[in-house]
Amino acid sequence: MTAQNILADLWADGVTLRVAADGVNLAAPAGRLSAEQRALVLAHKAELMAFLSASHKTSAALITAAMRACDHHGDDDGAREQMRQQCLATPPQLRTDLLRHFNRCYPSYTLPDPRRARI
Repeated sequence: MTAQNILADLWADGVTLRVAADGVNLAAPAGRLSAEQRALVLAHKAELMAFLSASHKTSAALITAAMRACDHHGDDDGAREQMRQQCLATPPQLRTDLLRHFNRCYPSYTLPDPRRARI
């Protein structure tokens, strides 16, 4: 079973797993993991830690891409904050797909340099 599958199963059961503040352990809401889930998490701890750590980096890129979408639509500060919260509420195992979507629909761009404009 992969880290992504484990996280998806936990999410479906209402359990959010995250890297603990110490950066060494995993944390879940108290009393939410069954004995079987706890054993599965412990058996795949290294893979889950790596996946969740990578997901944290993906989250930063996801929010940047989501803000490009907000720029495109002229969203106000309230809508931008709501988008940011929705990105963070997206299950970690789905963030890469959402990032891919935003990058495809709202690619980064740079404005043309007016000094290089052709006349």
